[in-house]
Parts: sequence; C-alpha cells; structure tokens
Amino acid sequence: MGSTLLCPQHQKPITQLNITKGQEKRIFCTDCNTENQTLISFEEAMKLWQNLEGKSVQKFQTFKNSKIPQLDHLLNKFQQYKEQALKYINSLIETTDDYRYQFIKAVDREINQIKSLKEDMNIQKLKEISEILSEKLIEEENDSNHVGNLNLERILIKEKELLQELKKNSLMIHQEIKKIIQQNQQEVKIRPINFQQINSIKQQQDCYALAFNKAGNIVVSGSGKDIIVWKFEQEQLTQLQTLNGHNYNVNCLTFSYNQLFFVSGACDSQIMIWREQSKNNWKCVQTLNEHANSICNIIISQNDEFIYSCSLDNLIKVWVKNIDNQFELYQSLLGHSGSVYSISLNLKETQLISSSRDKSIIVWEFGEDKLWKKLQTIQNDDYGYRIVFISNVTFFWQRYGNGVAQVYLFDKQSLNYKLLKKINMKEQITDGYYLSPSIFHKKQHLIISKHAKNFYIVRKLQNNKFSLLQTIEFPSSSLFGAISNNVDYLIIWNDKTKDIQIWKNQ
Repeated sequence: MGSTLLCPQHQKPITQLNITKGQEKRIFCTDCNTENQTLISFEEAMKLWQNLEGKSVQKFQTFKNSKIPQLDHLLNKFQQYKEQALKYINSLIETTDDYRYQFIKAVDREINQIKSLKEDMNIQKLKEISEILSEKLIEEENDSNHVGNLNLERILIKEKELLQELKKNSLMIHQEIKKIIQQNQQEVKIRPINFQQINSIKQQQDCYALAFNKAGNIVVSGSGKDIIVWKFEQEQLTQLQTLNGHNYNVNCLTFSYNQLFFVSGACDSQIMIWREQSKNNWKCVQTLNEHANSICNIIISQNDEFIYSCSLDNLIKVWVKNIDNQFELYQSLLGHSGSVYSISLNLKETQLISSSRDKSIIVWEFGEDKLWKKLQTIQNDDYGYRIVFISNVTFFWQRYGNGVAQVYLFDKQSLNYKLLKKINMKEQITDGYYLSPSIFHKKQHLIISKHAKNFYIVRKLQNNKFSLLQTIEFPSSSLFGAISNNVDYLIIWNDKTKDIQIWKNQ
C-alpha cells in the first residue's frame, strides 16, 4: 500500500523513500527519475520507522524511570535540608534569646549591687559611698562611667562581646546551611535518660519542696516550717544554713534566674523572699502577705521582675519588682471557684495557665494594657494538681483521678486550646498530694511529673508525640523532688525513708 501523501513535483502518491545519508531528494513517486538512487518502498520505510520509534520510546521511558526516583530522593533531601535549616535558625533564635537574658541578668545584678549599698548600712559601705561621691564617678550624662568598685563598664564590655557573638552567629548561617547540604547535620544531642540512686541524706522533718539553683551547686529544701540551705558538691549534700521565718510547713521553693534570691511559700499564707547577704548567709528581705490560705505554687519570670503565686484561697496573684528592689502586688486574678493548685507560664511569658479544684483550667493572656485577662476556660470532669507549658502553644495537665495526663494544643482557627492526646501513666489511681509541681526542661524536651507513688520522665518528640522514658517508684505517694538544670541529678524526698535521695542520670 502506498502513501496518501503526494509527490510535490508530480502530484502522485509517494511510493519510495531515499534513506541514504547526505541525499537531497528523499521522496519519490512512479514518475520520478530513480536512476542512481538507493530506494526502499514506502511500506518498508514505515516498518523501519516503527521499529526505531519503539526503541526510542523504550529508551526514553527507561531513562525517565531511572531518573524520577533520583529526583524524588533529591526533593526529599532538600525537604530535610529545609527542615534542618529551620531547626538551626530556630536554635539561633533561642541562642539570641539566651544572650539577651544573660545581658539583662548581668545588668540587673549590677543594679541590685548598687541599690544594696544603701541597705544594711555599715562603716565599710559608708566609706565606699563617700569614695564614689568624692571622685565624682556618678554622672547622669555618661552611663558608661565606673561607679566605684561596682564597675559598670564591664556590663558594656559584656554587651559588646554579646553583639560580636551574635554577628558571628549570623555570618555562620550561610556556612551552616551549606554544611547541611553537603552532609546531614547532627541533631542537638538529646541525652538518654536513666536515673539511678547514688546517695542519700537523712531528713526527718517533712520536706514538701526542693529546688536547685541554676548553677546546680546550691539546693534548698523544706524542713517543716524551716528551710535548709545545702551545698551540692561531688554528689554530696552538705548543710550550710537553716532559715527560720515561716509559721507552718513550707510548700514551695523557687530560685530566681539570676540566682540572687529565692522565694518560699508556706501553709501560713506567706511568701518570703530570701537573698544571700554574704557567702552562704541567706536572709529574708521581704514578706508578702496578700494571700489568705496556703501557698500552692510559685513561679518567677525569666527577667526576675515578676513573681506569680497561687493558693488554696482560689486566687492567683502577680507581684512586680519596684524601683526600690521590693516586690509589690501588681494584679489579682479572679476566675476560679476552688483552690488553685498549679500555674505555669509559656516560654514567651505571654500566657499563663492555672489548674483548680473547681475542675477547670483557665488560660490567661497578657494584654496590650499590661494586664492579665481570661482567654479561655476549659471545663473537665476531674481536677488536676499539676500543669505545665511545654511550648508556647502546648501544655501538659496531670489529672488527679486515674493516672492520665492530657496534652492541649492551641488551635489557630478557633483560637482556643483543644485536647490533643492522653498519656496513660503506670498507676491508674488517685494522687493524694497537690504539691511537687510538674517541670518542663526546654532544651532536653523533658517533662518530669509526679503522680501517686511515681515520678514520671516523659520526652516530647517531634510532631507532638511523647515517649515515657522512665518511671521511678517509691514506697509512698508523699514524695517531692527537683531536677538540676543540666539534667544530671534528681533529688527526691519521701515520707517513708525520711531522706533526700540523690539520683544521677547515668
């Protein structure tokens, strides 16, 4: 069968093709001159073309099939690089935030030292003040001048060092992202958890609260209505001082971030602020008396300017540091109809959560008018003793009744917190003691929470998943503990053994 296509020269069907390389005339009909031409029929040419077409299609199909998995793999890699780069940038943000905190802490420390010159006046301090005035080192128009032996200039030096470090970190971003592309960047090292008891020290008096300072070298513990200050060194507790002041059992202890003071709350409804006057010599410098019942929980803002407290009187109170370095009542939060057992701030300190005997959780938000206002009330069928933020938009709540912890996540569409998941603990029984608040360790993503006779250590994983790492069981449910900032040590007191046990992360 010939072609239906016509020869341009004779307008007759094409019958033959010239497939010899380098020829100008390719198509022929029956009237074309075919002398000295190597020709094949149209049908034969079509068969050759179909064969070539099949081979070419197969070749390209094979090529496509081999390259698509490679491209998919590359896309997955780029997605991983993107996620890792975002993690790195987030870590830089966290580092910058830490630098900011360190700078504020250093400045506040110097301010406190300046103010302390006029407190507890003695001959030596009077001489120091006279020397400062005589040398005219205090000038309002020059903030960088030395202020006697307080040496404010080192704050400015520290500030420059921090700024240089931040610039250095910014320059490193591009290099780090390139490094991510060249090889898989290692994740921030998350420490394995395996606490084992290594030591203990007897304490016969009831201990309802313990706290490490941020450096991990000082521990304070409740001892009935007193407070014991311990030195923690070489995995040993050595008693330094016993502090008197409260009239009934001490319920909570919290160190400030700059380590210049700690705060205690007790069954006498009092909150006491303790400062180190000289090495290993702590003294109560202020007592806050606005609550009408036992103090349940105390937290301190990261800049040490605010104290938050809750009580069996159904109230939450916010305290602010004034220009005289004293705390005064800033705001009372009304909303619960039962005892408020636990409170927690989110990482940005823009939201506060509270858990109450009235079976409700209230989310409070810090407004533009600088006041806390109720954002949401979550009503449950049970109350809970412990609640803690584990991110800016996620919190962990420990139920009283059945050994179940609930995780809530902020929903951007409804602008409310919603139940995300439940975590079953080992003991499906009620918890008898409302003290010993849950702790969240931000860098290691750890939740340390007590329920009944156990301390639970839970790790927050990616995608809002959780892993129960360790359960430490005790002979009674009357147990209270704290964890060091470096996650090396747990200290726990229980009423059966009447001792403070030291547990080390092996």
